Amino acid sequence: MSLFVDSTRETTKVSGSLVGGRCTALKALLGVDVYERALATLDAEARIGIEQCTALSWVPVADTERLVLACAEAANRDPHEVNVASARRATEASFRTVWRLLLRIATDDMLLSRTARAYDRAYDRGKIEVHLNAGSGGSCELTGRPEMSQIGRDAFGVGIQTVLELGGRGGVTVHGRPTADGAIYTVHR
Repeated sequence: MSLFVDSTRETTKVSGSLVGGRCTALKALLGVDVYERALATLDAEARIGIEQCTALSWVPVADTERLVLACAEAANRDPHEVNVASARRATEASFRTVWRLLLRIATDDMLLSRTARAYDRAYDRGKIEVHLNAGSGGSCELTGRPEMSQIGRDAFGVGIQTVLELGGRGGVTVHGRPTADGAIYTVHR
């Protein structure tokens, strides 16, 4: 199990809006100087793709994961910690203002069932199937991403947990485990 993807196998792309949010989170978390030093270590194609991405862009997942790892190295911090903290911060920033209010009035089932739609808008490959357990959470099964890295699985699980926490759900835990075709996330509350 690799911390990040093997770019010769990974072909999934992520929406530019998520990449922009992650870049903003990395800058806030580690500082602009660290971010810029890390970005400079990426190959030209990856660096330009990240620097010039817009909300309508699609950026290779492998490039964004390399950026997270390069930021951790430039900051001399644990890559897992930087990945989780920046994923949480980016997710929190996505749900400011009215969205946060809507999260609070939506039921857990509504929030979990929307995970599949959110995934479809954020990634160009794979799909999520949600299985709800009445009153106790559920699970989200990600398929079509056999090459998904540990850093990617962790960030996605943090996103699920953060959305539920922003909606006022205390004591939420999300445990992800790899499968042959992606991952399964079990949500407990």
